[in-house]
Amino acid sequence: MVTYDKIKRNLFVAKGQQENLTPQEQEMSRRWAALFVLLMRNPLLSNAQLTAFITNGGIITNAGQLYEDEFKVKIFEPVSEATAYRDIREVQSLVGEMRRVTKDYLRHIIYETSMEMIQKGRENGDYEIVSSAMNHIIKAFKLDKDELEITDWEALPQPSFEPSGDMKLLGLANVPTIAEYEQQRQKLKQKLSIAN
Repeated sequence: MVTYDKIKRNLFVAKGQQENLTPQEQEMSRRWAALFVLLMRNPLLSNAQLTAFITNGGIITNAGQLYEDEFKVKIFEPVSEATAYRDIREVQSLVGEMRRVTKDYLRHIIYETSMEMIQKGRENGDYEIVSSAMNHIIKAFKLDKDELEITDWEALPQPSFEPSGDMKLLGLANVPTIAEYEQQRQKLKQKLSIAN
């Protein structure tokens, strides 16, 4: 049985200092380490590309075509797609919120490119390009949408609660008392002839 926590603890530990990993765990550790490095270098890779990477034994492919010969070295043994998806899920949990970071990175790229377009458009007197670049910035940062107003919690009135044992305040009419409950219990006990 493979222990994911054991692999996570030993993922980037030197070989001599690792816990005793089974051959299966060592292979999984190699896949995870390679996948982790690949994701850190290129967070924009799709899950399909990551799956192709793992099912091909660590050979990086581009739309099904292998890169140059120097990259044809297998890092680990190829695995099934199901195993690849499990590996991707586990490594993405290690990497963290890559999607959020990637989205912020893309917004930054859109902003930088749009600012360059604005500068060139102003230099050339082409204000259609300036307008288009401004629209990209507006959409990327959602400047065309209203921001949610922050509630001033101090301005809200404080609720006033008065504890009470009166059930009629809750709108419950004809609430029996404890003595009435006891009488009903005794009647039911006699009816069913249950002994203490």
